[in-house]
Amino acid sequence: MCSKLNLTEMSENKLDNLEKEVRELIKLSQQLKEVNDHLSNKNVQLSKENNKLSEKLKLAKEGIVKIIKNHKEK
Repeated sequence: MCSKLNLTEMSENKLDNLEKEVRELIKLSQQLKEVNDHLSNKNVQLSKENNKLSEKLKLAKEGIVKIIKNHKEK
């Protein structure tokens, strides 16, 4: 009888430990999702900034080419 009780206590203890681990994993998963969402939003923002800078660089290059061309013609 005592050994059955010990087995039951051990099983309950293991179940409690598993429940704790599951709760911790859920919490960690939620934190990772929040970090991932933040990084995803930051990536979108940086991509937009990169596109704007690329456009400005393209315009600057075109302007420099025109200046050089005009200078060579003189």
